[in-house]
Formats: sequence, C-alpha cells, structure tokens
Amino acid sequence: MIEKVKISVVTISFNQSSFLEETILSVINQDYENFEYIIIDGASKDGSVDIIKKYSSKLKFWTSEPDDGAAHALNKGFKHASGDFLVYINSDDILLPEAFSKFVNFYNANSNYDVYYGNAVIINEGTKLIGKIFSDKWNTELYALNGISIVQPSTFIRKSLFDLVGGFNTRNRSCWDGELLVDIALAGGRMTRMPSTLSGFRIHSNSITGSGRLSALFLQDCDRINEKIKLKIKVRPFTVLEIRCRKVFRDPYVVVSRALAKIIYAGR
Repeated sequence: MIEKVKISVVTISFNQSSFLEETILSVINQDYENFEYIIIDGASKDGSVDIIKKYSSKLKFWTSEPDDGAAHALNKGFKHASGDFLVYINSDDILLPEAFSKFVNFYNANSNYDVYYGNAVIINEGTKLIGKIFSDKWNTELYALNGISIVQPSTFIRKSLFDLVGGFNTRNRSCWDGELLVDIALAGGRMTRMPSTLSGFRIHSNSITGSGRLSALFLQDCDRINEKIKLKIKVRPFTVLEIRCRKVFRDPYVVVSRALAKIIYAGR
C-alpha cells in the first residue's frame, strides 16, 4: 500500500533575510502536497519578518519572538507539528526539488525505520554549487566521536521517536541535531541512509560551520554526549588530511581510519 505520509517542516530564523526567502520557496514549491510548514523567528530586525509575512498563507504557524537558542526554537516549532515525520531546514539552507517525494517513495519501500537521511550539495552565498556532502552508515559510537557525518537538512525523523526522547536538548548549543540522533538511537530508533541528494547545505562566513565560532562548545557538547553512551575517548577536530580523505573515499575507509585515529591520539 502506498502511504501518503505527512511531513512537518520547521525553519528557525534569526537575521538571515538574505537567504530566508530562498529557503521558504524551496519548501513551499515541493511537488509533494502532504506537508505543513512552521517558521520560528528569533525576533529578527533585518526584514526577515516581512519576508515571513509575505508567505504566511502557506504556513501552518509562525512567530517572531526572542528564544533561548536554536534547540529551544526547534522544540517550540515542533510543538505545532502534526506530521508523521519531522524535518528542519535552517534559514540559510534549501531543499532540492522533489526532496519530499523522493523520501516518501523510499519510505514506502522501506517503512520499518525511524530516521531516514540522505546526501546534500554544498552551496555558497550565491547558491553556487561548490561541492557535495555525503551521509554515512549509522553507528552510534562513531557518530558521538565525530567519526561519521549525517546531513541534517536531508534528515526525516519519525515524530513518535522525537516525542519519546523529549525533542532537542536545550543545553546543547552546538550540535543539538547530533545529540537528538544519539538519543533516538539509544531509545531503540532505527536509522537508514537514502541514496538521494535532498538538500543544499550553505557554507558562508556567518554560518556556524563556516565561521567555526562554536568549536569549543562543540567539544564540550560532544563530551557530554559521549557520557550518555559510556565512551571514554575525547573528541578532537578533523585533521587536514582526514578532511581531504573524506572528499575522496567513502564509508569503511573513512570510518575505520577515523576511529583508529581517535584511539591513537586520545591520550596525546
């Protein structure tokens, strides 16, 4: 039986008017109709609210008010969600055409999982393609150790599992999406990788990834996640060599070499 699953999408936004409209259009122009869209703006002062109002008729809910960080804003948004699966798209990222229909087609052929994730293209400020990013096969320990990557805007999470673990940890200020996936895995959630490229992940000077401004917080948050699964190895940043290898090699080589490197360098 073909199931027309309902998808709930949340975008959190704060002073990113230069990208926000493109993000909104990438969602509302999807070719799959059974979805709802929620935008949580953190009291932007750059014209973002005017953009949101322009598309308010396409939204289930929106608000613009101060919040206590990204995880808090996401939890606030998903309280309004009624879909079977949840997606969140940051206000500087985009969904690629047919992202929803590709997910639903894959889901209908593989319906026994709780988290589905695919790949992405990397784009710059001008939405120019500058590379690709791939999701890896799930492994809880390696993910907590920063040994594998799951592309956040290409991820669909079953709402019942999101609710079961209590949503995003609002204490996490750097990798709230990663901690949520670990929480779901520890709760028995099942993960699977889709072969499709579903989103555009934007790198720019003001983005968290592009600026590196949360590096110290990231290590602290990862150490706390490690404690949840009783890991004793400290997280360290990627080396330049590992970053280059990651662009060339896929799956077992990267995963194994990354894990071994952590063990080798953990005590240094």
